[in-house]
Amino acid sequence: MRAVSSIRAYDCPSCGATLTFESSISISAVCPFCRSLVIRRDLNVETLGTLAQLPPDLSPLQIGTTGNFQGVGFRLCGRLRWHWTGGSWTEWFAECGTDGYVWIAETQGFFTFSREVEAGELPRMDEIVVGHKQPFGEKTWMVIDVKDAVCVGGEGELPEVIQPGLPRRSADLQGSHGEFATLETGTKGTEMFEGRYARFAEMNFMNLRPVPGWTPGAENARIEGKSTSFSCPNCAAPVEVRAAGLSMSAVCGSCGTIIDTSDERHQILEKADAKLRDHPPKIPIGRRGKFRETEYEVIGFVRRSDGDAEWSEYLLFNPWRGFDWLVTYNGHWTFVERMLETPRDSDPAPLGFRLYADYKASVVAVLGEFYWQTSTSERTDNQDFILPPYVLSREAYPDLAEITWSKGEYVEGKEVGAAFGEEAIEGPTGLYLNQPNPFAQRWQSIRRPMFVALLILCGLQMYACSAAGLRQVYNGQFVFRRAEASRVLTSDPIDLSGSASKVTIEGFANVANNWLNLDVGLLDEATGNRFEKDLEIEFYSGTDSDGFWSEGSKQAAGTISGVPPGKYRLTIEPDADPKINEMPFSVRVNRGGVFWSNFLMTLAALLLYPMYLLIRSSSFERARWSESDISPESSGGSDE
Repeated sequence: MRAVSSIRAYDCPSCGATLTFESSISISAVCPFCRSLVIRRDLNVETLGTLAQLPPDLSPLQIGTTGNFQGVGFRLCGRLRWHWTGGSWTEWFAECGTDGYVWIAETQGFFTFSREVEAGELPRMDEIVVGHKQPFGEKTWMVIDVKDAVCVGGEGELPEVIQPGLPRRSADLQGSHGEFATLETGTKGTEMFEGRYARFAEMNFMNLRPVPGWTPGAENARIEGKSTSFSCPNCAAPVEVRAAGLSMSAVCGSCGTIIDTSDERHQILEKADAKLRDHPPKIPIGRRGKFRETEYEVIGFVRRSDGDAEWSEYLLFNPWRGFDWLVTYNGHWTFVERMLETPRDSDPAPLGFRLYADYKASVVAVLGEFYWQTSTSERTDNQDFILPPYVLSREAYPDLAEITWSKGEYVEGKEVGAAFGEEAIEGPTGLYLNQPNPFAQRWQSIRRPMFVALLILCGLQMYACSAAGLRQVYNGQFVFRRAEASRVLTSDPIDLSGSASKVTIEGFANVANNWLNLDVGLLDEATGNRFEKDLEIEFYSGTDSDGFWSEGSKQAAGTISGVPPGKYRLTIEPDADPKINEMPFSVRVNRGGVFWSNFLMTLAALLLYPMYLLIRSSSFERARWSESDISPESSGGSDE
C-alpha cells in the first residue's frame, strides 16, 4: 500500500532536529520542533519558511491513519490547514502506493477524495460563476463556491511546496451523483483535481487517534494537552469550544459576543446582541443525546427569520459523523444533513419534489459555535422543495459566493425530547411544509388490503352468480274478471329443485292509466308454508305543456330469499282499478340468482373509510399549500 520505501533522515536546517521523510513522493515536510517548512532537494534540504502551529482539533485522523476508499488504499502522511473569510478546512496528503497520491479534504464533517487530472485548457477564475453549470475537463459541473484561502498551518510530509501566507484561489465543483472537483491557482497556473465526496464510514479508516471527550477512556482528556476554552475578549467570561479545530466562530454565553475561533487571537466578530435573550434555546448548548443511533452534542443555536415567520436551528456535532441540524418551527422538527450531490440541473422535480417556498432568510440571534464565521448580518437566498416527510433546501450565500444543498426529514418532537432529555418540548401546532399527511399515510397502509378485499368480494359475487344461475320455472297466463273478484286463482304445480335459494315472482299486465294489484302466495304443498309477495302494476301517461309524460310500469316483481326445494303452487288474489272489468295478466317465476343489494352494501361499507381518508388527505394538502408562496399548479405534481 505504501510507496516504494525510501526513508531518509535529515537535520532540520533551522533547529538541527532530525527530520524524517518516510514517503518517496514527499518533497517537503514540516519540522515538528520548530515548525519550519523544509524542502528536500536530492541529498540536501533547505528552509522555505515557517508554518504556524496547527490549532487543537477533534479530528480522529492523524499522520499514519490508513484507509480504503472505493478500492484505493491510502496512508495519511501530512496535512495543511487552509483558512478563508468564511471558515477553514484541512487537507491531508495521502500516498496510495503504486497509485500515486491523493488529497483528502476534511471539512464540515465530510470528506473529498481527489487527485490531479489533466483537464486541458481551463478558464480563468474570474470567468467562473457560482450557481452555474459549466464544462470543465470531460464533464459539466455545478459551481458551488469560489474563495481565496491562505495556508495557516501544517505538519508531516507534503508532495509539493506550499508558500506560507500566499493566497490561493479555488473553485469547488459538484456533480449530481457525488462527484467532486476543485480548480486551484497553483504554481503551474490553474490546476484541476477530481474525485468524489465521502462520508466517514465510506473511508474505512484504521489507526485513528482517540478523540478526547468522546472515545471511551478519553472522556476527560485534553486535546494534545491544549485548552479548548478561552476568555471572552468582551466580558472575560469563559468560552468553551466543543468542536475544536472545526468551529470557526463561537458566541459567548454570558454577553452574546460572536468571537472568531479560527486562530488563538479570538478576535471579536460582532458585539453582543440583546435579541438572544428573547430566544433562549429549548435544548441547552452542550447537551448530549443519542439520536438516530448517533451520539450528538448540541454545540450551536441559530434563530432565523424570513420576514414573516421565525424558526430555530440546532447544530449537532459528532467527531466521526460531523455536523447535522435539528430545525424546529411551532413544535414541528426536521432532522437535516448536508447533501454531497447536486440535484440534476438544480431541479429536484424529477425526484418527485415540488417547490414550496422561495425566500430570503436572515439571522436573528445566535448562541454556541459554528463551522463558519456566523453573524447576525448573515443573509441567504433559500428554496425549499418538499416530498413529505422530506425537504430539500438550497441555500445561496451571496456574501460568500457559495451554494449548499441539504436534505431534511420530519421527526416527532417526542423523539427529540427523548434523545436530549427535554420532556418540556411542546407538541406541534398548525401544519408544516414537510409534515407527513396522516390521512395519506393511513391510506397507504390500507390500500393493499383494501384492493385485496375488493378482489375477494368481486370474486365471491362472480362465483355466486355462476353457482346460482337464474332459470325460469313457471310462466302462466291469467285473467282478472270483476265478476269473479273474490275468486283465488291457482297455478299448476311448480317444482323447485336444488338447494334453498332465491325466488323472483314477476307480474305483467297491459295497464294504461289504471292499475292491477296481485296478492301472490307461494304455497308449499308438503308443509303448507306460504311465502307472500304483493305486486302492484300501474302505469299512467299523458301530455301537458311540457310534452309527453309517463310514470309507473306495466310490470312488477318481488323477491323471496332462501326458498327451500319442493312442490309449490301459486295462489293469486287479484284486484284492479274500478274502471277495469276484465284484464289479462301473466305471472313468471324465476329460480336462482343473487341479491346485488348485499354486494352493493358490502362494497359501500368497504369503500367508506378509504373515501374518507382520501377526502381528508386532499383537505390536508390544500391546507398545507395554502401556507406556501408557490402555486401548487406551477410546481407540478398532484396533491396525492
